[in-house]
Amino acid sequence: MWDFFLHSFSLFCEGSEFYSFYVTKLWEALGFLPPPKESETIDDVSIQFLHELWSRSFLTDFIELAHGYSFKLHDLVHDLAMYAAKGEFQTIYSRSSEISPNARHLAFSENNLLDGAVIPTGLRTIIFPDDATNEAFMNTLVSRCKHLRFLELSNSTYESLPPSIGKLKHLRYLSLFGNKKLKRLPGSVCKLQNLETLNLNGCIQLQELPKGIRKLISLRRLHVTTRQLDFPDREIENLTSLETVTFNSCDNLESLLEGIQLSSLKNLSLHDCRNLKSMSFHVITNLENLVIDNCGELDLSMGFGNKIPDLRLKSLALKSLQQLVTLPQWLQGSVNTLHSLVIADCNNLKELPEWLSTMICLKLLVIEYCPYMQSLPDNMHHLTNLENLLINSCPELCERYQPEFGQDWHKVSHIKKVFVGELEE
Repeated sequence: MWDFFLHSFSLFCEGSEFYSFYVTKLWEALGFLPPPKESETIDDVSIQFLHELWSRSFLTDFIELAHGYSFKLHDLVHDLAMYAAKGEFQTIYSRSSEISPNARHLAFSENNLLDGAVIPTGLRTIIFPDDATNEAFMNTLVSRCKHLRFLELSNSTYESLPPSIGKLKHLRYLSLFGNKKLKRLPGSVCKLQNLETLNLNGCIQLQELPKGIRKLISLRRLHVTTRQLDFPDREIENLTSLETVTFNSCDNLESLLEGIQLSSLKNLSLHDCRNLKSMSFHVITNLENLVIDNCGELDLSMGFGNKIPDLRLKSLALKSLQQLVTLPQWLQGSVNTLHSLVIADCNNLKELPEWLSTMICLKLLVIEYCPYMQSLPDNMHHLTNLENLLINSCPELCERYQPEFGQDWHKVSHIKKVFVGELEE
């Protein structure tokens, strides 16, 4: 089994930086990961394997991030993976490269290498190069490779996909991330009932999601950029496996997920949705991770008012929100669960509420680029689990909480790791 995990890295260039969330999707789509136990997620299973590879010195530069890890493959291990995976896992670097008839997982390094390539019918994985635009190759691929599971089309330049893509019944992962010319998706995409990940982030010309998206019954991750005015909330409500949703640069949306409940949704990110005004509070109640970034019109009360709901939030990031003058009251509903709070670029935020000191599970607190922030709660010493405090580019805070010398340093001196100052860009 370890062979498959290592061989999959041979599809990428030596020295590539990997992220656990991407590797998880690849391994999951190809069926490499065993099913999670009752208390686990598929991401937990993947992380366990990555830790094992790291402990065996196969991985280097293993760095923990907010939601996962980044790492590189040891050069010698990459060479070994390339040698051992020859035939089944293959990267095409030049026109003289011959595609093995036994290839099951294929990556192209350049767009011009798609011309005339003879595609084996048994492909499970294909990774397109940036700027891919060869429609004839795409049509051939879709018509021949009925067992395809992982289709990576990030940063390609297709305006649409062939309707026959709906015949890829085994497809679990489809990414069109960063495709700036894609205007529509064929309705046949909604026939992909095994699809688990659909990534449309950065598809700035996409007019709307295809009608019938409710049929994607296995969909767990949906990442969207769209120009549509009304999001198909009721169709999304039918996606009972949906765990992660990202909205990016959806500038025409004014309301989102109104009047629906998504009991399986755990992760929600809103980025650069500049006209978004409201979102249903029902969505918040089951979330574990929430990011709100540069959504300047959004009502941050989420309709809760002064009510304190029971929440499950583990991490919250609030960024570039000029309307934020204090933390929303509903955050108190996460008093027993929140372990990560990130606040950045909030120019009108001057202080944090005293009730923040009741967040007994908080382990990480980051405050960046908040120039008018003046103080932290007096009872910071109550946050006995707080391990990391980072205050970056906040002049008044930096002066008051300067290690050893600041007038309020004693309030945070118990924290294991403290950075106060200006980080280099």
